[in-house]
Amino acid sequence: MMPTCMDLITDAFAEIGNQDLGQPPTGEDAAFAFGRLNHIIESFNADELLIVSEQEDLYVLPANSTFVTFGASGTYTVTRPLAIKDANSFSLSATILGTTGTTGTGTSILSDGKDFGALGVKATRDVVYILSGVNVTPGIYRIMAVGAGTTGLALETNPGDNGSAVVYRVLVDPARTPIEVGGDRDWWASLRSRGTTGTPEQAYYNAAFPNGELFLHPVANVDTGLEIFTETQLGQIADMNDDLSLAPTYYDALMYNLAWKIAPAFGRDANVYAGMAARARDMVKRRNQRIPRLSTDCPSMSGRW
Repeated sequence: MMPTCMDLITDAFAEIGNQDLGQPPTGEDAAFAFGRLNHIIESFNADELLIVSEQEDLYVLPANSTFVTFGASGTYTVTRPLAIKDANSFSLSATILGTTGTTGTGTSILSDGKDFGALGVKATRDVVYILSGVNVTPGIYRIMAVGAGTTGLALETNPGDNGSAVVYRVLVDPARTPIEVGGDRDWWASLRSRGTTGTPEQAYYNAAFPNGELFLHPVANVDTGLEIFTETQLGQIADMNDDLSLAPTYYDALMYNLAWKIAPAFGRDANVYAGMAARARDMVKRRNQRIPRLSTDCPSMSGRW
């Protein structure tokens, strides 16, 4: 059973001896701890080794966009990336398309009476670009399974319940063009023309708050697929009763750090809990640490490892 935010807060209070085991705090105590927990999440997000994971996301880059934003009120309403490590663009043109697609209730199935398998569609490699439809959200969706015969495509996420008149394109093995994400504000300021059209090849990401900004050059003059590889942050928790879906070691890291932060407010010595909090953070950092790949120009030791 997935733990809730209140479970974590309850465990933190039990850790400092302020509540009996399993007895949740109430009222102002719970609200105080909830606020401290979200502050801890903010501090975790500032440390690269406490980032939850790296993930790959797909978006539609609107035509003639010199920059797009990611965040609570951005071009894309998502959790603001701390960093964009890599990016690619790809064409949204396709030979497999339709205007009469449908989706079911509570499912991720897109169907249109076509035998997609016979048309060469492959799961995990190919994607669907949904342009419009009734009760669906336009966007790019990964294909996770290709149904037998005309049973349709299983998508990674549900584009919408009971969708109809879905206009879509299936992008078969889309060819990606790498975008070098390495510029900075000086590079962007030095561009003589920011309206040069073409396939985006360079980018600069500014992790501004509340919306991160991705500046692109050249500028695509048609809607284009955008694939980015981001460092994923822990999201803020909206409600104390929300379920927590956390990677291994994160529950203890948040719980022990919460105990450490709330201890003084309840007459406990924070130093008693500082060591446990630090060890829990270190567990997460060890899990997330990567050994760098090394390269050499020495002829007898060529290659990477």
